[in-house]
Amino acid sequence: MKTFLLSTLLTLMSISVSAQHPEFDPEKARAKIEDQIESLNLNDDQKTQFKEINEKYRLKLKSIKNSDKTRFEKFQNLKMLRKEKDKEMKRLLNENQFTTYETYQEQNMDKKRAAFKMRNNN
Repeated sequence: MKTFLLSTLLTLMSISVSAQHPEFDPEKARAKIEDQIESLNLNDDQKTQFKEINEKYRLKLKSIKNSDKTRFEKFQNLKMLRKEKDKEMKRLLNENQFTTYETYQEQNMDKKRAAFKMRNNN
């Protein structure tokens, strides 16, 4: 009986830990980028550059997340990274496209905030 309880407890703990830190899903990321490309109505040159910028900042984001810095330092670095990326996107996109891009980014942040609140309330 003790073995059963212990194994059940360990299984539940591993499930909750994996639920808190979902792994990067490249297919999901590609789908999001393709959705953005479609909604922004990018030309072929813009599509290529858009994908390159996203990949560049995905790697930088991964580096920050895996660093040994404090949560506050990571937050500050992520904030700076977001500003850098937005500057590059502003150079790439026309005014209407950039407005759409900003709207998409804000909606994405709202979803992340809501998910964070849900995790912390449970």
